[in-house]
Amino acid sequence: MAGHDPEKFDGMFLAMCQRSEKGIDELLDCLFSFLVRKTDYYTGGSPGQAERMLMEHFKKYEKIAVKQKEEAKKEREEQERKRQEKIAKRKAEEEAEMERLRKEEEEPKIKEITDEEAEKIQKELEKVITDKETKKIQKELVKVITDEEAEKIQKELEKVIRDKEAEKIQKELEKVITDKEAEKIQKELEKKKETPAADPEPSEEKTDEKSKENGDKDKSDEEDEADKGKVSPNAGNGGDMPNYRWSQTLEEIECQCWFDIKFPIKSKDCVVEIGRKHLKVGLKGHPPIMDGETFNEIKVEESTWTIDNKKYITLNIEKVNRMEWWNRLIMTDPEINTKKVNPEPSKLSDLEGDTRGLVEKMMYDQRQREMGLPTSEDQKKQEILGKFMKQHPEMDFSKCKFN
Repeated sequence: MAGHDPEKFDGMFLAMCQRSEKGIDELLDCLFSFLVRKTDYYTGGSPGQAERMLMEHFKKYEKIAVKQKEEAKKEREEQERKRQEKIAKRKAEEEAEMERLRKEEEEPKIKEITDEEAEKIQKELEKVITDKETKKIQKELVKVITDEEAEKIQKELEKVIRDKEAEKIQKELEKVITDKEAEKIQKELEKKKETPAADPEPSEEKTDEKSKENGDKDKSDEEDEADKGKVSPNAGNGGDMPNYRWSQTLEEIECQCWFDIKFPIKSKDCVVEIGRKHLKVGLKGHPPIMDGETFNEIKVEESTWTIDNKKYITLNIEKVNRMEWWNRLIMTDPEINTKKVNPEPSKLSDLEGDTRGLVEKMMYDQRQREMGLPTSEDQKKQEILGKFMKQHPEMDFSKCKFN
């Protein structure tokens, strides 16, 4: 079909899906009921033509869906391969570094050197210590130390020179001062003691900084007061209850439930009800460990439950609103502080097709609202209304008000 736009009815279909509480079965039932009641789809053509037409379109989009699934699988496998390569590379680098450190530890700390090496080190030291610096050091040593101490220091210097620390000794020797210089410093210290220093006046900058710090502290105290009584989320950004533990991402929730029993759990023993805004989990003959209204709506058709190790029941719940953090699973649970949630960083390109489309749509609608323009939903409504007005020119819409 030339010029066919497969997305032009998406707004209407989405509205139909949202109103179909029983999922895809109810939607398909309504669609085929409409074809029976309002069209001659089943009887207008030759025998079997309606079925052939249906299967032709079904097969067409089935191939597309299978192809997209395979491409997504290949992309995930490629990402996993690259991730494993990075892990292997990092591990090899760490092992190489550990091997290098081990070899360094095994090497002796003090090495014996030959006469040729000692002569080479001596020449390098002679380049560093000039004749003038040697004379200066000698004069200062004569003033401070005796002949015996000089002989002792000389022996120590020879040992240190072999370890290439002559430069360090030179710096230490330069700090040695004469008797006159020491007397001069002593007099200056006595003058400072006799003249007490005045306390400096606080500057305006410090006062401003202090008031700013107090303001920030008051603000944080107000925020802490608002979050007082809330529970910190667990490592999975969820909560820990007496009989179950739940974690979450923006898209889904995983909840593990356990029971005080001594027999293995079988599916026939389980009582699990996943509603659009209600959860119930328990075993037959036992009070349920969970039975109440959820924080927000659930995609029932995409949510599942399994039995793990014959001990636990694990719920995998898909959120309807994939752009919010739940502060509790059941409304009777303690509220967690969602400000302390630590989401995994992700890029828009890393999101799945449906999630990425939803995020892009929300970003577009936000920009439209900031500019005072209609959102994507408003545009679709206007488009549907315009088509309806064109199809019914006999009706007068001039006095109509639309919300």
